[in-house]
Amino acid sequence: MALRKVEKKDFVYFSYTRENSKDLEDFRREMVNEGCSVENCKDVVLDLTAATTFSSAELSILIRLLKSMEGKERFLRLITPAHIKKIIVSTNINKLKNIQLYDDLENMCNQLQNG
Repeated sequence: MALRKVEKKDFVYFSYTRENSKDLEDFRREMVNEGCSVENCKDVVLDLTAATTFSSAELSILIRLLKSMEGKERFLRLITPAHIKKIIVSTNINKLKNIQLYDDLENMCNQLQNG
């Protein structure tokens, strides 16, 4: 399954990897819905650990989501393998206030528990 969504109390968890062009459209639709949702003040956790590639189109979708979160108490918590983390860091997206990068889900959970 290319895109999986799980609603939690404080966040919405997505696991994503692109297997075909339809997956990209599903990803775009879900991220736009999260960004436009007035009622949803939850953080978005996006797990890309299974992704082997990350295109400029996917990067553009993340930027759009982050722009929609500006000025709100919401975060994009991005779990990335090293090769995708390099892309994110090279574009300086990681310097925005509402994004946090993590190496794996366990690392993210530990950091959130420890404050």
